Amino acid sequence: MEKLLIRTIDLNSLVYCVSFSPDGRFVCSGSQDASVRLWVVETGHLFRTFNGHEESIHGVAFSPDGKQVCSGSWDETVRLWNIETGETERTFEGHTESVEGVAFSPDGLYIASGSADETMRLWEVATGIPKYTFDLEIFDDISGVVSSVTFSPDGKYICAGTQDKRVRLWNTETGIGLRTLNCHTKGVNSVAFSPDGSYICSGSDDNTVRLWNVETGQPVRTLKGHTSAVDSASFSPDGLFICSGSYDNTVRLWNVATGDLVHTFNVHTRWTHRVSFSPDGLYICTGGDSGIQLYLNPIMTWTNSRDGLFRNHTDFFQPKIDSLRAANNSLGQFLPRDMIESALHFSTPADFM
Repeated sequence: MEKLLIRTIDLNSLVYCVSFSPDGRFVCSGSQDASVRLWVVETGHLFRTFNGHEESIHGVAFSPDGKQVCSGSWDETVRLWNIETGETERTFEGHTESVEGVAFSPDGLYIASGSADETMRLWEVATGIPKYTFDLEIFDDISGVVSSVTFSPDGKYICAGTQDKRVRLWNTETGIGLRTLNCHTKGVNSVAFSPDGSYICSGSDDNTVRLWNVETGQPVRTLKGHTSAVDSASFSPDGLFICSGSYDNTVRLWNVATGDLVHTFNVHTRWTHRVSFSPDGLYICTGGDSGIQLYLNPIMTWTNSRDGLFRNHTDFFQPKIDSLRAANNSLGQFLPRDMIESALHFSTPADFM
């Protein structure tokens, strides 16, 4: 077991999706057993289970204020849940096949959902009415299943990754398609915007992660190293790194500026379906065949020095620990003291292996 592994939560059910709450207190998971669960990050304890879907859950997302969770299911519906009560506030119906991904708009007014019915829908949260239905232009008889959806940080754009090898971009105000990005050689499973909205990363069945320039639509670089399909890719909160999860049993951390592989986690026994950074970037959560795993982010403990060697950066890591201690007096129960001390004294990436 790697020193970075903090906690494993065994659900006895395959986990298809995970997401951190905006304040970092909770992780939400969606699994094959049709349940949506809310976990306390600090302790790993189950806080709430949301029951109502009839089939497996393939997308979960928190509202920007952290008071609601939305989920997309193979039962063709999207549900909006109240975290405090655990009740369904609204069910969004209209898709004719499984819902593969969901996302909240930054202002919390809309939910986007992508489906195997080859459409993406933009729903009004307050009414449950779809503002737009985006139909895909399918080429070469390839499936147009919408695997993943995400909003740009300013809410002006919606991005979708589809199984016809493409990444698509729409204007949320007009519903007009702006750009189609063609570069992957197999289906796209995951898309994410960088925190500043300048880039999109995409993970694909072609075993790669690709970085795109939003303004030009041009590919910036391809991240190669996975030996099987990449099911999830996301940016760190500072936008400097990309984390990717693959069916090759690994999660990999990449440097955005150089494309270099920074660290490899050997995680779930068969598949890693989703990866998610905590809002402060201190933790990485993975969901897969063996449940949920929570890792300490190695980037928070070391960085690249000017002479090309890795060196200890206690001055970089310590403020994170101090801020968390101030915000949560029981941090010692979450990160054992010996783990905190050892993390502060790691000097090379090899120390994490």
